[in-house]
Amino acid sequence: MSRRGALYQAIILISFLLSVCLLPVLAEAEHHRSLFASYKETLFHSGNGMLSDEANAIAQSHDGYLWIGSYAGLMRYNGQSFQQMKDENNQAIVRVSCMFEDSRQRLWIGTADESLYCYENGLIRKKEEITATNQKAIAEDREGRIYVAAANGVAVYNEKARTLQRWIDDPRLQHHMVVSLAAEDIGRIWGVTYDGDVFLLDDQRVIAYFDKRYFNGYYPNHVFCDKDGIVYLATTGNAILRLDTYVNQYTDGEDLRIRTFATGELEDHRSLCQDQAGRLLVCARNGLGYFDRDMVFHKVEGGLFEASVEQIMQDNYGGYWLASSNSGALHIARTRFTDISAVAMLPEVTYNAVIKYRGHLYLGANNGLHILDSQYNVIHNPLTRMLRGTRVRYFAEDKNGNLWIATYRRFGLLRYKDGQWQKWGVAEGMPTNKIRTLLVRKNGDIAVGTGDGLVIMRDNAIHRIYDRDTSAVENGVILSLCEDPQGNLFIGSDGDGIYKLEKDNTVQAIPMADDGNRLGSVISMKWDTRQNGMWINNGRGIYLMKDDMIHKVDTGSLNVSNLLEVVPSADHLMEERLYLFSSQTVQSMDVAELLDSRVEKNERMKSYRSLSFDNTLDSSLTMNACHYYAPEEQKLYLACSRNVLTLDELKNWEGAAQPRAMIDSIQIRTPDGNVINASYNQEIIIPQDFSQLDITFGVLSLAGVNSDLYYYMEGYDTKLIHVEGKQSHEMHYSTLPGGKYVFHVLARGRDNSFQSEMSASFNKPKTLAEETWMRALILVVGGGLLIRFTYLYTKKRNEKKLAEAEARRKLEEEFTERTILMMSNTIDARDQDTNGHSRRVAQYTVEIGKQEGLPVDELRELYYAALLHDIGKIAIPDNILNKPSKLTDEEYGVIKSHTSRGATILNQMKNQRLADGAHYHHERYDGRGYPEKLAGEAIPPYGRMIAVADVVDAMYSKRVYKAGITMDVVIEELKRCAGTQLDPRYVEDMVHILENGFVADENRETVFDTEG
Repeated sequence: MSRRGALYQAIILISFLLSVCLLPVLAEAEHHRSLFASYKETLFHSGNGMLSDEANAIAQSHDGYLWIGSYAGLMRYNGQSFQQMKDENNQAIVRVSCMFEDSRQRLWIGTADESLYCYENGLIRKKEEITATNQKAIAEDREGRIYVAAANGVAVYNEKARTLQRWIDDPRLQHHMVVSLAAEDIGRIWGVTYDGDVFLLDDQRVIAYFDKRYFNGYYPNHVFCDKDGIVYLATTGNAILRLDTYVNQYTDGEDLRIRTFATGELEDHRSLCQDQAGRLLVCARNGLGYFDRDMVFHKVEGGLFEASVEQIMQDNYGGYWLASSNSGALHIARTRFTDISAVAMLPEVTYNAVIKYRGHLYLGANNGLHILDSQYNVIHNPLTRMLRGTRVRYFAEDKNGNLWIATYRRFGLLRYKDGQWQKWGVAEGMPTNKIRTLLVRKNGDIAVGTGDGLVIMRDNAIHRIYDRDTSAVENGVILSLCEDPQGNLFIGSDGDGIYKLEKDNTVQAIPMADDGNRLGSVISMKWDTRQNGMWINNGRGIYLMKDDMIHKVDTGSLNVSNLLEVVPSADHLMEERLYLFSSQTVQSMDVAELLDSRVEKNERMKSYRSLSFDNTLDSSLTMNACHYYAPEEQKLYLACSRNVLTLDELKNWEGAAQPRAMIDSIQIRTPDGNVINASYNQEIIIPQDFSQLDITFGVLSLAGVNSDLYYYMEGYDTKLIHVEGKQSHEMHYSTLPGGKYVFHVLARGRDNSFQSEMSASFNKPKTLAEETWMRALILVVGGGLLIRFTYLYTKKRNEKKLAEAEARRKLEEEFTERTILMMSNTIDARDQDTNGHSRRVAQYTVEIGKQEGLPVDELRELYYAALLHDIGKIAIPDNILNKPSKLTDEEYGVIKSHTSRGATILNQMKNQRLADGAHYHHERYDGRGYPEKLAGEAIPPYGRMIAVADVVDAMYSKRVYKAGITMDVVIEELKRCAGTQLDPRYVEDMVHILENGFVADENRETVFDTEG
């Protein structure tokens, strides 16, 4: 299968992957070498957000937050940043040693001091009733009692009891340090002492106690109960112990049935954990390992943590978190990619090509050829040995089952089948041994791009060479090849654009696009059957060629630098999408939206999707690489700078948690400087004298899913507010009047795949002055007195002045309006086709101004500007203005000059806005108008408003040479022109005016309401 055809088929897979924002569930049967092959490791420490470089405990609460405890303090992580947590009294929580979430979804936080804390409903409260020094572990029994392992034994916290705390009353535990606790599935509690003894508690009593001598010479230091109730003991040695005794048969040590499972070189275990796939994970002083379901042990190699792994857990996104006492916290997050070269334990080198050939995976690298079987085991054969140390650049399989291999410098071109190969280098007639790219043509020929021209192979022989000596191919360094449906071959060069090899073997050079810019190095070309054209990528932009015309595609603010591949969708049943492969990102968008000149090109486009393929090794796609799509596996194989990655559609993306809208904290500040921490699960009372309300909120996601954040305070804000470019935000309110409010936070997927909302209710008691009845009383009594006093005081004083001023104003306005109307009538009278046009345009323009809320004085000025918008026609000769036949280009230029001439006339009135109406009313919103070719809001408002009114009257009014059209047609045409010819805002105003029945009439007087 050709590389082009394979990549086309890959688009269905990519479309699926880009529309999904969660991460894949790890397959249960994965080989130990690939446990973290689909994961990205991120180490957190004091240099990137943590309080220190140590982590003693790690946990995830039911609301999705990730908690890390250290001696420096307690931290909470929301996927973007760490927050140091304090209790409800704003006291720091330090020396954290353990954490546990109980069945009531409360997170218990133990410390090395006597303090025990509980996180519930957004607040952390110190449990003053419990005093237990050096807390090591926390567990819960079937009655909901909380057990705390401490330096002096096991303390029990029971909210139902009269005495909230009691100690397990057993001399073997009293005043003995307990280091580990774990609850069985039936609610009994197992524990381990500092001395290595193991005990079992039921109903707050010790029902079994086993001295360390019963454990085959191993020293237990941690106990773990899996989801099936099986009890495991970690030890200070290199084995874990499993207790296989029936649950009710624990009487003494002689009854214990223990199975030992070696952990290889891993020793001095710190903790055990079971992941979602049923693996038993082992944390140790010198690394990490796991037992599979058959209890076969595997050491995890190659991670960032190799020592002092205290604890591991799996979050609800499927990622792993490791706590280290000397390195910090390690997040091993699942990605959409699998590093198959790491699974195969291949070297970290640049890979240039991938293809599936006869069931095996062929990887072309800078150091040779690597072949993998279906389980990613390495295959060695004579071909791999021959190509050892040779740079392999490209693969192609022809219709006869031959594998063509492009090598660089050493062998040249190879054809391989059934263990036999044939080579073509300089000695066999090739112009060079530097073979760069291959293409299987429709007629069965093999097009070979080299470092010194194009070679056509036919019937396993060199058929023809195109280079500077034999053709117009002046630049022989070939980077890319593409063939159109007619069999014309396009050749992308390294620096001189494209050469077109036509069916008659003539070569045409295409060095530049239609805009005059040189194409330069053409990295990739792909034929698009829907567009019947070819997409071209030169690493700096995207071009589309149709009928040998090459147009640059407007990509706006989209990141198209460092583009390596441009691939159109080939699925005719779906919308056509274009995929842009850059060094570390795949972007896609709908082709129709990309080519629509009215759409602003950015990441806010409706159809825009993006996917980063950053992984543990921080790879990037290899330039001019040969990638491969295996349809039978639904996998896309990507050749990268340090490895080979796969995108796998068959992985199950269900079951992982969706990102959530979260309110992180609510704080009320008072005038005396105090801070009140509030819980969001109940109505929050805001004191009347509060100084500020602080609400911190954001999107909680440990998976890095693209989402948008919104908020609004119901009862205060009037609309939903979008937080641009951020996943967290903080709002401050200091002027809330009395009343009830609800603060809403919303998180939405960029692809509308999810929406999450969280809210908190507030109540600020009203002051006496804010009560409705008091306001009414003040308004009636005080307002009445004030109005009466003001009226009596000012009436006599101002009546005469107001009358005189009003008379002068009306006289001036009447004179001005009559003068301007006379000028307007004169203008219209010169043009026999537009009688009354200026008055009607003025009426429409005033209505737009009213929609925009302009004051009366500005409405009157706008009216005058509209009346005079065509005053420049006075300077146009009658023989041109009223010419019955078609105008020449020169005559049309004279007609268009009426805008500039009108502005010159009106500038003498020393009123810029009057001149603006005449000067700019023929400008277009998209910049294609005249006389200045201004665009958007660069056009003065009077010009944009008059332009809309001018178009309406031109369409609706009857002329000598045309009949008027219906208002419905006018409205539809207005909508069509919005954003191109006309300002969409003023079009919306005009549509509203027309839909409410307003029609201009030159015989109607325009009245301006001077009231208010």
